Parts: sequence; C-alpha cells; structure tokens
Amino acid sequence: MKLALISALAGATLVLSAPSASAQSTASWGADGEGQVSSTPFFTSFTQVAARGEHSVALRADGSIDSWGYDMWGQASNSPVGTGFAQVGAGAFHSVALRADGSIASWGQDWWGQVSNTPVGTGFTQVAGGGSHSLALRADGSIASWGFDTHGQVSNTPVGTGFTQVAAGGFHSVALRADGSIVSWGNQTYGQVANTPVGTGFMQVAGGDFHSVALRADGSIASWGKDDGGQISNTPVGAGFTQVAGGGRHSVALRADGSITSWGWDFYGQVSNTPIGPGFTQVAAGSVHSAALGAYSIRQPITYCTAGTSASGCQATLSASGTPSATAVTGFDLIASSIEGNKGGIFFFGTSGRQANSWGTGTSFQCVKPPTIRMGLLVGSGTSGVCDGVFSQDFNALWTAKPWLNPGAGALVRAQLWYRDPFNTSDQTTSLSDAIE
Repeated sequence: MKLALISALAGATLVLSAPSASAQSTASWGADGEGQVSSTPFFTSFTQVAARGEHSVALRADGSIDSWGYDMWGQASNSPVGTGFAQVGAGAFHSVALRADGSIASWGQDWWGQVSNTPVGTGFTQVAGGGSHSLALRADGSIASWGFDTHGQVSNTPVGTGFTQVAAGGFHSVALRADGSIVSWGNQTYGQVANTPVGTGFMQVAGGDFHSVALRADGSIASWGKDDGGQISNTPVGAGFTQVAGGGRHSVALRADGSITSWGWDFYGQVSNTPIGPGFTQVAAGSVHSAALGAYSIRQPITYCTAGTSASGCQATLSASGTPSATAVTGFDLIASSIEGNKGGIFFFGTSGRQANSWGTGTSFQCVKPPTIRMGLLVGSGTSGVCDGVFSQDFNALWTAKPWLNPGAGALVRAQLWYRDPFNTSDQTTSLSDAIE
C-alpha cells in the first residue's frame, strides 16, 4: 500500500545486500522520470559508467555494454551486443562506444548524423558524447568530431595533434593538451569558450550542458560557463579531488578517499541525494541525475532527520539490529523506542530519496520522499501516557513474506515510523520518528 503521510526530520537508509556484497556496481541518484535511477543494475561487475540526458551507459568487465533510462531513440535498447568494447560515452539522445580494436560504434538518435557520420576505421583511443554531437581522440593525439554543428562544435574542432583527452558539453566541446592546457570551442553564449582557464597544470576536463569543469594536477577544481544553478559559484575549494563530471546544471567530483561531492542545481536531489561514504572509483553526470562506480559493501544504517515531539513529550527514535538483505529470510530489525506507550503505529519506507517536509500542525517532518510503502499496523509495548513504548519490525522477514515489496539488491532504502498521539489537543493526532537510511 502507498502511504500518503508526510513526515519531518528523522530517517534511516538501508542498502540491501546481495549474495556477493562487494560486487562492482553503479549507484545512481537524482531525477528518475525515465528510470535512469531505479533501473540502475546493481551488483554487476562494471569498469566504467557514463551519463548524459536522461540515460546512462556502462561497460561490463567482460567488455559488453549495459544501458538504461530514456529510450525514445533506442539509446538504451539499441546498445551493441557482444563483448570487445573498451570505453563508453553518453550523449543527450545517443551513445558512443570504443572497441578494443580502436574502432567506434554509435547508436540512438541520428537527426544530425551523430550515428551515421561516426568515423570508420581503427586508431581511436577515447570517445565522448555531447548534446547531439560526439568526439573521438586518435592515437596520434588529433581529434575527430561529428554530429550537430550549429555552434561550430564540429567544424571548429582544433586541428593538429598533442591532445590527451576530449570531453563534450551540450553545444560545446573541450580538450586537454599534453602540456596540461585546455582548449574549448563551440557555443559561447555563457562563456563556455571565452572563460576557459588559461595556463597549464590541468589533468582532466568535463563538459556540462552549458558549463565545463576541469581538474588541476594539485587536485583542485575549476569551473566556468553558465551559473544558473550554482554549478560555477558553488564549486568546491581546496585540493584532494581525483575526477570531475559535468551535468545539466550540476557537477560531481570524486575525492581521493573515494567519496563523492556534488554541487549546483538540486531540484531532483542530484546534489542532496549524493551517496555518502568512500569506496567509489568513478563519477558521471546526466542532465538531472548522476551515476558513480564503486565497490559496494553492505552499508550500516544511519539515522537522519529530527523526530517530532508528541503531546506527552515523546520523541521516537529509530535504530537497527542485524544486516539488511534482499535474500536473507530474517535477521534485520528496525526498532523504534521512546514512543507513546501502548499505541498503534506503522513503519513506512521508500527508495526515492530524503526530504524534510512539515507534517500537519505538529513538530514532525516526513523525511522519506514519496512514493512510500507502509507496513502492517503494530501495537507498541509500554504504558499509555509514558514514553516507554517500543516497536520492532524484521524487514528481511517482511520482504520474504511479501516479495512484491522487496526493493531489490543494492537499493538504498529510507524508513520512518508513524504513530498515534491521542493526547495532542490540536488536529494533528500523530507523530513521526526520526528516519533511518
């Protein structure tokens, strides 16, 4: 059943384990209107992930390709079959991949030749997908471009050799020279070209829709271009970063410790729902979502949000015991304590992210972003009017008994408790706990 409750600041997030809890996988967050988050494959051995528009594409350890998300032009379903691929790139409505023999495959939308004009032959070492154009780097350090060219993102491609990396934005492109300097070309509406940093000392470049981001050799970050979501002005300061990615109006960076930082526009949680903790090895950014590659392990639950206070002064708090699992029959209990004694309540959970929306006229917040699923009604222990009530629910057992509620291995789950507060004299007669993730 869907729960229509809205709660305040208290929650927890769980990552369900699979039989192998250390599998290389992708994590995705942000907008999910086309399944670019919820359709992410979990616990699959990937070596690289790319994102743009509302889809993602990833390279498996066996050299095959997996794609998911928006698929109107076959950018997911028409992914090449078989193995032998070495790198992937994502455009807005198309994708591109490099084979181990140095040849290129493209698929998806072809309105401007982003598929049919793909260069033939071998000798390429890297590919990148932009809005409706693509780039490829040859072994001699020269650049090939094809696709949409209204802003010169193809025809103004620099000639000559000496380039070591290419990246594509929405309607502009950027490349890194062997001396660590940067060159940009294409759309200049927001300074994507003119404001390109000068000098050397850069080691990686990335293109967003209307901005670019670069990593310096000292681990610090430079951003330039459009700043309508804080994707420039909120760029992290300091060193310690190892990789950057540009999205629609946000950017993502990987730290040396394997943790992720995001900044910019956050309407769909592409910043606030960034995974926490170390263990990640690569990041990618789409228009309104992001993806990361990392070695997943069973994540210990953490609490967030602030519990509401009942009329009796009770603040329900959540804790967990055991290991969350998509396959184990039992062994993971969510426990709510300090509740109004001898009262009814329900746990509810969701996988869409965090929030902190006021709940009714009380002090509670709904901290689990809808849509949510609620458990069965529970009756707590304790004495009425005293904050000694306890609720407990074995989530592993629940998902075993009701497999249609199981969010699947690798899912990041947030849960919260709703319980009755009959002594509240206002029209708000329920309270919400903190949340657990």
